[in-house]
Amino acid sequence: LATQIVIFLFAKEVTGSHMWGIVPVAFYGATMAFFDTTVFIRMYPLLTLFTVLLAWKHYHIIKNPEKRSAIVWCFAITFLGVFTQYYFAIVAFFMAVAMCVRMLCRRDWKTVLIYCDFSTAYVAYPAASG
Repeated sequence: LATQIVIFLFAKEVTGSHMWGIVPVAFYGATMAFFDTTVFIRMYPLLTLFTVLLAWKHYHIIKNPEKRSAIVWCFAITFLGVFTQYYFAIVAFFMAVAMCVRMLCRRDWKTVLIYCDFSTAYVAYPAASG
């Protein structure tokens, strides 16, 4: 349920419409991935939630790079996601690489330094982080 709420809020923010926000929720609810996460209630529903949350916060960074709270949220979500399931480290790593490449192409040096310090330090060096 939490994942579907986040998907709805994310889609509503991207499209600007409540109606179009429901479409991805209905699509996700009809997929095998949704049924598998409800059947295999272990770490997979939480892994899915953290993945969608991380994508949503990366969208916030793209839309408003001056707002640093989204970067702190990315760090917190990455921290919790890695401790939930180690597969999350793979997803977080590739999202971080994509964000860093995007910021470097836009020559946003300050944001990329802050982002790399928070988000990727834990994924790249988990033993040093705790």
